[in-house]
This record gives sequence, C-alpha cells and structure tokens, in this order.
Amino acid sequence: MINLGLAFIADLVLIYFLMVMYYKSFRLAGTIVLGSFASIIGVIFAHYFMDLFTEDTFYLTATSLIGINSRNSTLIIDFSKLIYREKDISINRAIAISTETRAKPILLTVLYGI
Repeated sequence: MINLGLAFIADLVLIYFLMVMYYKSFRLAGTIVLGSFASIIGVIFAHYFMDLFTEDTFYLTATSLIGINSRNSTLIIDFSKLIYREKDISINRAIAISTETRAKPILLTVLYGI
C-alpha cells in the first residue's frame, strides 16, 4: 500500500507539471490535479461496490485513480476553451455546453473500462 501511495503522489506531481507546460497556467493545472486527488473517494467506493455485486475482482490501480480523471478533465477543459474562443460566449456557458456535450462519451468510455 505504501508503494501505491508513493506512486500516486509521484504521478500527481508529474501530471501537474505536464499540465502546467500544456496549459501554461499553474491554477488550471492545480484544478485538474485537485480533481484527480478528490476522485480517489469515488473510485474507492466504486471498487468497493463492484466487489459487492460481482464475482469478479476489481483491482485498485493507478490508472483507475489518476489516468481516467485527468484525461476526462483535459477533454472538457480543451473543449470549453474551444467553444469560448469560437462562439464568444461566457466561460460559464462554455463549460456548461462542453460538459453537456462530452458527458455521454466520457461516461461510455468509463463504463467500457469496467
């Protein structure tokens, strides 16, 4: 468990610096990493409930903890920025549109991984 914890922290630090380089924003990168960190609770509960209802074993991996959430956050943020620039609407409206548009594909991708 200690190795998983250290790997998780190292992954979060690396993802943070990659996001800083990609977005050129410490605040936006921090938001993505904070979302990844906060999703641990949901992932742990999801694994627990899946173990209750199925005979299959679902292992808690770094991919399920970090990768999926970071990728989905990046998709929504990039799509929001694109809509914000092209349609000249408020950033809140752009986020709402991108979340509405991307929610179904992201959900289907997550469910396919289960």
